[in-house]
Amino acid sequence: MTTHEPHRTPPGHAPSLPLLPLTAWAVALLAYHAVFLARMAGYRTPLGPEGAAHTPSYLALTLEALPHILVQGVARLPIAFLSLAVWGVALGAGMALLRWCGYGELKPGERAVFGGGVGMGILSLGTLLAGVVAGRPPWLLDALLVTLLVAMAIVGFRDAARALRHGARALRAWRPQSRWLGVLTPLLGLAVVLLALTRANVPVFSDYDSLEYHLAAPAQWWRAGRITFLRDMVYSNFPQNVEMLQLLAMSCFGGPLRGAVVGLQIGIGFVVLTAGAIAACGRRLGSPAAGRAGAALFLATPMLGGLTSHDSYVVELPLAAYAFLALYAGVLLWQARDATPATRRRLAILCGAMAGLAIGCKYPALLFVFVPVVAIAALGAVVDRQRARRALGEAAIVGAVALAVAGPWFVRNAVNTGNPTYPLLYSVFGGSEWSPRQDAKFARAHRPAAASVAAAADRLWRFAVWRDQPQGDWQPPWRAAAAPLLLLFGMVPLMLGGRHRARAVLYVALLALVGAGLLRFASGSADGLTAASRFVAAVGLVAFVASPLLLWRRGAWAIVYGFFVFCFVAWYVPTHRLDRFLDPATPALALVAGLGVASVAGRWPRRVAQGLVAAGLAFSLVTTVIIHVHPLYFGLLESPDAYLSLCSSEGSTYSHATIRTINELPADAVVLFVGEARTFYSRRRVLAASVFDRQPIDRILEGKGEGDPARRVRDGLRALGVTHIYFNWPEISRLGRSYAYRFRGRDHDGLSDYLNAEERRLFAGMVQRGTLRVLPIRDREDREIMPVSGFILCELR
Repeated sequence: MTTHEPHRTPPGHAPSLPLLPLTAWAVALLAYHAVFLARMAGYRTPLGPEGAAHTPSYLALTLEALPHILVQGVARLPIAFLSLAVWGVALGAGMALLRWCGYGELKPGERAVFGGGVGMGILSLGTLLAGVVAGRPPWLLDALLVTLLVAMAIVGFRDAARALRHGARALRAWRPQSRWLGVLTPLLGLAVVLLALTRANVPVFSDYDSLEYHLAAPAQWWRAGRITFLRDMVYSNFPQNVEMLQLLAMSCFGGPLRGAVVGLQIGIGFVVLTAGAIAACGRRLGSPAAGRAGAALFLATPMLGGLTSHDSYVVELPLAAYAFLALYAGVLLWQARDATPATRRRLAILCGAMAGLAIGCKYPALLFVFVPVVAIAALGAVVDRQRARRALGEAAIVGAVALAVAGPWFVRNAVNTGNPTYPLLYSVFGGSEWSPRQDAKFARAHRPAAASVAAAADRLWRFAVWRDQPQGDWQPPWRAAAAPLLLLFGMVPLMLGGRHRARAVLYVALLALVGAGLLRFASGSADGLTAASRFVAAVGLVAFVASPLLLWRRGAWAIVYGFFVFCFVAWYVPTHRLDRFLDPATPALALVAGLGVASVAGRWPRRVAQGLVAAGLAFSLVTTVIIHVHPLYFGLLESPDAYLSLCSSEGSTYSHATIRTINELPADAVVLFVGEARTFYSRRRVLAASVFDRQPIDRILEGKGEGDPARRVRDGLRALGVTHIYFNWPEISRLGRSYAYRFRGRDHDGLSDYLNAEERRLFAGMVQRGTLRVLPIRDREDREIMPVSGFILCELR
């Protein structure tokens, strides 16, 4: 970014930017960073025997813990080499496949990033195939997946070695040209990645989704020796490309615990792949500086910082990579309008393959990735009517290949349930394992709140600058701050059409900043002020949505910017607006923001812009360490069992002591979880239902049969092989108060409206009659204690 090479920007006039409004914006953002960091550093942990008023600040705690975190992180580097080896195998095999298919139009860096995406896709779909055909003997799945890795390593060894040599040459050529800031920026980016890799060694606890299905479903499949249909865990039947990488790691590297670490680190590798793709795309679009700056800005976004607190981000990281690679291939297709038909067909196939792998990560990619890339391919029909038929044909290729690559997941669901998009589109396809009641309940929980232009403006600003996070025992009430630099530099390319436009864009942006700030801090204090702030914020949002039109003369850059704007609108209107649902679109905005950095004219202004990028990376690194110093410190120093016991202390709705006791049951035990769905750390076979599924006991009681309900439940559970039941009453109570267990105004909290009074009496009677025998639970000191705090483990007799 800061080298002696000529400062290249895309063709076109780059005006001198208006100094006053640009400076005001930059100062405001720096002030925000400083205030945020100061408040975070001074926050006092609620832990400590003397109370919060006497406990050390987070800054003091961080300084004390940092040496231990560094030592433990270095000690765990060998595990990172396992994930690096998997990436080497995927990269080499993917590049070999691209070479065999004749993708000579791709530059070396492009072959590497697309090869990495293709190789990881092969591993995901290969794991699915192996899991379907495996079964008996139980070691067959492990053998098939090890064979897959070895075969791909043999196939891709030459290409991987060639890519390594090319990268080493590029690094040697780059280093002598770089000034200190040009070296500092990638070093800070590397530190951010290493921090995330270190955090992956901490046992997962805070992320419900991972313990319920992201990690728990692969662990169940690994123990079963094959991929089975988990009908009581609806989420395990979503597309599972990312979970397949978890299963691969568990099979090849020693089971669920170590496999989870390697699998999470493989997911972090997708961030490096995305950063490399941003850099390569910037070079392809005529501005290597824009690509490098965009890659750094992407690493400064909250995705990796969010991963340290929410491990379910590991799904968003591959999705972000595949989404940007699909966009990148679409841009290549757009630029190749005068290329041979064979070249354009290859690029259309590549675009469709990346979109299909994105769909295989998560259903929302059908809207966020599939729709826009097909539209990009078809855009040529609008621009050039003489080539309309060809463009529409290529759009059809993109769509067909995408659906074919994602097809195994649709086929799997069609075979298991009769609905290829299970549980979605139930009104269209139906489904044997779903019901109208469940469909309405699922839709209610995932539908968006009321929408308005002013509310959308406020939501965009909160996404970009501050993100609310519920306060936990070990966390201040903030997540790692967002990356407002993306908004600052993302607006610069809109100014490249002329100085008057630049002033208008900057002043509208500043007004939107003021309006959003007033909405957050002054809303409700005065009706007139609130109305004015909402109006200003709404004007800013309308300008943002229309902004790609300002770049229409720049072709590919307008496409990239338009992709992010489309994703924002698609995220805000039909979804329930979780931040991480929009995060996969940020690579596109990061690339445009990189163009903004590269377009700043003048020696000192350019250095200031580059310094802001480095400062953004440093800010992300420091805030992530401070916020998550507790789990990093205790999770790396303590044993996994001790750490999980510490996390599930008094007040938690998760009992690791109960899970430990379950793991001491006979090897053939089958445990039914009631109320609890976080099964990852259970080493025994379990049956558990998500909040949207029906409990097995529900089906038993609703089925045909006569006689005593207690006898019917006992006999029905025995038929399923159940030997023990775990009741998590605190979790049942929590879920009873949450959105998931409210249906059309009527509370229901679990089992046929999750343990209503009649069913509670039923189980109490079973205990009294000896059908259920309450077992003691062992605490951390291995002492037998009778059930406390509502965590009840019973033996079915």
